[in-house]
Amino acid sequence: MIIPVELRVDDAVTPVDKTESTNLRPGAFQRLQLLWNIPFDIPAASHRLTLSVADPELAAPKGATRSKTVRVSKPQPGPRIIGIYAPQQALLGTTITVRVDVQNSGATREQFPVELFLDASRTPVATATTPMIEPGVSESVTLAWDSPINAPAREYLLRVRVRVRDKPGEMAARVSLRQPIVDVSITNFTATPSVIILGEQPEVVVTATLENTGDMAVNSRVPGSGVRVRRLAKR
Repeated sequence: MIIPVELRVDDAVTPVDKTESTNLRPGAFQRLQLLWNIPFDIPAASHRLTLSVADPELAAPKGATRSKTVRVSKPQPGPRIIGIYAPQQALLGTTITVRVDVQNSGATREQFPVELFLDASRTPVATATTPMIEPGVSESVTLAWDSPINAPAREYLLRVRVRVRDKPGEMAARVSLRQPIVDVSITNFTATPSVIILGEQPEVVVTATLENTGDMAVNSRVPGSGVRVRRLAKR
């Protein structure tokens, strides 16, 4: 059974994020992570975040909706992350590329260090530095994370942070990683000739196409031409 959960801001009808929970047994629990990427034109004020079970047939009479208030204030002069771009899905064992747009809202031309974190970790998995950015101008920087092939297949939170003079700014995105599939199949199988007369057709040639319909390369060596001939002898 799928349990939909939605996050809303203030009195908005459309959720800013949503997720699903499955296979939740009686007495069990599951940690959820939802995102609100704050738009820069939002008023500097207190805003209400409401998390709720979206299916009324599954919602408990009490506890299916929770609210928290957060305070949004005007940014101080310095770097701001104004965009983060990452794939929504990818394969474990591949390089995950994250592009970050950084704006210099200060008064001087500067470079800014950018860090990429996973989930709640405080250790960055990738770092980069922006080019020199003029005041009021934004520039892009790319960070790359080599995801381990043996990591758990699940959804990861990508947190990007820009820091200057101990004043960090942060934005996040999610990527769902799965194990690559090895899937090899045989197609275009033929045998010539299909009718054999002993003594007249001494051999049968079998041909086929080996097709990789999976996600990753399969490296193998086929001896000779890849065609094996078996001779039929008279009895």
